[in-house]
Amino acid sequence: MITPEARANTRLYFTAPSRSGSSLLVAALNCLKDVVIVNEPPDSYKIDQRPVIDTIFSSILANLGEGFIMQRLDTHGEDVTDTFPSGSISWQRKEISFTPGMVAGIKKSFPSLGNKDYHNLFLDEWKSFAGWFVKERKGKILAIVRNPLYTILSWKTTFEPLRSETTKQCSAWNRIASAILSTKDISYVTRFEDLVEDPLAEISRIASYLGVGLDKRQEFPAVRKNTNSLDYYLKARGLSVGNVGEDVAVIVDQCQSVASKFGYNLSQDAGKMVK
Repeated sequence: MITPEARANTRLYFTAPSRSGSSLLVAALNCLKDVVIVNEPPDSYKIDQRPVIDTIFSSILANLGEGFIMQRLDTHGEDVTDTFPSGSISWQRKEISFTPGMVAGIKKSFPSLGNKDYHNLFLDEWKSFAGWFVKERKGKILAIVRNPLYTILSWKTTFEPLRSETTKQCSAWNRIASAILSTKDISYVTRFEDLVEDPLAEISRIASYLGVGLDKRQEFPAVRKNTNSLDYYLKARGLSVGNVGEDVAVIVDQCQSVASKFGYNLSQDAGKMVK
């Protein structure tokens, strides 16, 4: 008999700054036949407590051995991938066909500024945890980032737990992005913009990193290509350029140095946003 542990030869820990496209990427990867990612299982942020993380994966693998996972689902039975979901959700059994060589993963975004107990702790522990997860547990680390102009503006306008002074948010984004950069040599880091520009190509590269093929259990979700336009952003949130102009200037000033390491030119991007 093949045990669940033997069947799942790759464990995945997937993270991101909140509002960076992790929901889209989870939805896409969960379409692959040989990948299953559980969205933010309880206690998955406790990376300072390695036995807790081991227990979470053991539970996922045991469930998969029985042909199901516990996933957050909405009232229609669809996966809930947002960090702060709206509406009625619950943890429910979801049938999954588990095959040898499958990737079993969890997604946990970096805790926000509002999580006073784990925002700093998670940041401080990230490099050590990632090293342990890759070397000791033979796992894979995946991260996604997005242009901070849109990530931070989204923090300011989407969820109450993420609202704060722009300077504090810039500092938080810089620290999270720097933590991700600190483990870039042992992980795969993608950008939201690259995923949106050519979803199949980027998912193919990630699948190769995970050691799986592109066979799908269902079709990939539709991807909107205009989400990094100011018109789309402002209309979606009922804002005007005047509402965000000062915030944009602060983000450019404080985040350009770190953002450039991911290939972003914030001054150029801001010019396109507010012209």
